[in-house]
Amino acid sequence: YAGFKVGENVPATRDSRWRMITFFKAHLDEGLRVRLPLSILEVQNILNAEGHDPGPLDGSWGRRSLEALNALRSAHSREPVSELDDDSIALLRSLLQF
Repeated sequence: YAGFKVGENVPATRDSRWRMITFFKAHLDEGLRVRLPLSILEVQNILNAEGHDPGPLDGSWGRRSLEALNALRSAHSREPVSELDDDSIALLRSLLQF
């Protein structure tokens, strides 16, 4: 983007730069590591890998997935939740192995 324009269209160039920066701010953390949303199936797979049975690995959030999440939270000294929240997602992310 340095010095280039989108089809010589200055407003389109500005919009494109704004969208790019917004995307990177939303999907990269301070260490420039990717921070994409976890799908329900990914959450279920992490719970399963950690030894907590979320029920069928089908990408559908239900009672068993929530029970598995709260069991994981309990194992990490965290209070139970009634839904998949940001703190739980942060915990799940910390367990991902790259």
